[in-house]
Amino acid sequence: MDRNIIVIGTGRVMQIVLSLVSVRLFTMLLSPSQVGNLFLINSIIAFFGLVLINPVGMYLNRRLHHWFSRGRMPDVFFVFNLYLMGVSLVSLPIVLFLTKVLHVGSGLNVMVLMTFVMMNIYVSSWNQTIIPALNMLQHRKSFVAFSLLTTIIGLACSVIFVSLIERGALWWLLGQVSAQSVVTIAAFVYFHKITRAKISRGIARRNYSPGNIKYAFNFVLPLAVTTLFWWLQNQSYRMIVEHIVGLEYLAMIGLGLSIAANISAAVESLVQQFYYPIYYGQINTDDKATRQTAWEKMAGFTLPIYVSTAIFAALLSPFIVSVLAGPRYQGVTIYVVIGALIELFRASSGLLASVAHAELKTRYLVKPYFIGALCAVAGVYFGARQLHSQVFIPLALVLSGFMVMIVMFFEMNRVMPIQFNWPALARSFLMSLPLVAVLAAYHLSQSLVVSVAVCAVSGIYFIGSQYLMLKGSFGGGKAHG
Repeated sequence: MDRNIIVIGTGRVMQIVLSLVSVRLFTMLLSPSQVGNLFLINSIIAFFGLVLINPVGMYLNRRLHHWFSRGRMPDVFFVFNLYLMGVSLVSLPIVLFLTKVLHVGSGLNVMVLMTFVMMNIYVSSWNQTIIPALNMLQHRKSFVAFSLLTTIIGLACSVIFVSLIERGALWWLLGQVSAQSVVTIAAFVYFHKITRAKISRGIARRNYSPGNIKYAFNFVLPLAVTTLFWWLQNQSYRMIVEHIVGLEYLAMIGLGLSIAANISAAVESLVQQFYYPIYYGQINTDDKATRQTAWEKMAGFTLPIYVSTAIFAALLSPFIVSVLAGPRYQGVTIYVVIGALIELFRASSGLLASVAHAELKTRYLVKPYFIGALCAVAGVYFGARQLHSQVFIPLALVLSGFMVMIVMFFEMNRVMPIQFNWPALARSFLMSLPLVAVLAAYHLSQSLVVSVAVCAVSGIYFIGSQYLMLKGSFGGGKAHG
């Protein structure tokens, strides 16, 4: 266990550092309007990834160990490849509709955008499928290596492209896709050596009978509807803001919320990379009591970390902005604080949603995210047209996240009795209190040297406290209703 933590933890820390460097670089190299375009394009790409790719990916994760043990992974990937090709082609008319009818991305070249989105869907989906699969199959070192290579090469290509060709959002993102293409091919070669199995079209046709397809469809469809609502809740605001308020404000709120999201995602990804393979292995049973115990252990391990992360991001926000974005973006600090709260609601909702995945009852996810999407879209659209739009827009996003979490709790409690480890949550809160000391240095947050020092010291304390929490969570403790 300790060796796995070290391998994944080291790799994830390096990825966090690289992602932070990436934010600093694109805020330096791109104008505010191009930063706004960057967030806008990412939201378009996220639509296809979340709605059409992610649900199928979740089904693959759920069945990965079963298929791998029977040597069927090449057949599964063969069919998945056909699906990705279809989704990539479907993206063309959808992007055309967004740009020509809804006037999204009016400052972007339509044909270039369509081509890029199509290419990104195919390449990124494979990259984010094959590399995490290595981790799910306990190949930790190769997973970390390929993940780091993707990030390092992508960052290098992005900087080269925007420096030598054009300082535009599309060229920055093209650097990411170029790196993903190269690393994904290498990861495929490695994965093939692990499986040592060949594609059998006959077996693939038999395994993907109408009955099997219906079973997969019943799992995937509710997830697709759910992720559509999730996208509407968390990503569609960018299109509304760009159309009504403008790209420069989108750059401000998008940067602030994305900084909080990157911090949360980094911690959440580290937790999931370590614990989810264990969790999915434990729920691969017909015994519901065993699955419930597995979820309670996972919740007792992850939720306290999410609480600590939100406190860390909120308290350190002015120093983090100073390090990552510089003086031009000091106004985004308040959005980092708001984003930390939004991310806590989002991560908690995702943790609760894993109950539905474990029980294969994903239809229960639709209601919470529908309510969240409705609150977000209506709230942001209304807020964007008000005089004080900078207050109403983030308020709508916070409210939608809170509503999803509350409704999700009650819906998942219908599927499985939900119990939390309250003592662990209390410990995480108490261990975060020393971070309040950074308030004494707030007046010095515009100094880069001071900000780096405060972030470094606070980060070391945060990592150390979470390590102690991690050891405690595996040392015992039961959930309490």
